[in-house]
Amino acid sequence: MVEAALILPMLMLLLIGIVDFGRILYHQEVLANAAREGARAGSNPNTSDATIQAATIAAALPIVLTTANVTISPSGSRSFRSGASIGITVSFNLSLITPGMSEILSALLVSGRLPLSQTAQMVIM
Repeated sequence: MVEAALILPMLMLLLIGIVDFGRILYHQEVLANAAREGARAGSNPNTSDATIQAATIAAALPIVLTTANVTISPSGSRSFRSGASIGITVSFNLSLITPGMSEILSALLVSGRLPLSQTAQMVIM
């Protein structure tokens, strides 16, 4: 019984750490998909920035994003020549749930949250 009392806290910390790592991977994948969908929407030369941001935010629906989380480059008019590329960067700050992980990753955290970012580029048709 004493052995279980000594091992259980470390085992639970390991389990919660695995869950946190899974959450990081899940959020990275959702952001990558959202950036790809935004770039796909922006590959049409007649698409506005607002439409691209709306498509990006809609593709990331499990994550609540705002237009401040979506960066379009080059921004502005989509009347570029065919063959030019458009880049979409989606960023999100993820809060960790593992106790003590914030102290371990303090060099990577911004305001106690882990910044995640994904970028996608596509050619304007």
